[in-house]
Amino acid sequence: MNKHNYCRRIMEVYGVIVDFEGNIARTNVPGPIDENETLKGWTNRVLGDDVDDVSFSLQHTYAPQTRMSTIIDDSHDAAQQAKKILKNTVKNKTDRLKEELEQESLKHQKKLKSF
Repeated sequence: MNKHNYCRRIMEVYGVIVDFEGNIARTNVPGPIDENETLKGWTNRVLGDDVDDVSFSLQHTYAPQTRMSTIIDDSHDAAQQAKKILKNTVKNKTDRLKEELEQESLKHQKKLKSF
């Protein structure tokens, strides 16, 4: 599973947007096991030992006088990660649909040839 699909699955299972550097050791996202699990324990269990620079995109409340440029700078990485996850999800669904259509087309061609 590629990184973006794995991050999407983490978002589905844990409800967090995460980014990291390195290679994923797993092919599936394990479910929650303990509410007292530390970040280090979670990272090792869910992402594996070959991952570092783990970051999360979190909701943050700003004071009304905060400059928008500060908010945009703070949220840039999260927005980029969300875009990648969404783009990859759409691409995967499109690829699956194309494959299904090709299989259906082949079935119909075989039926037509048998007549």
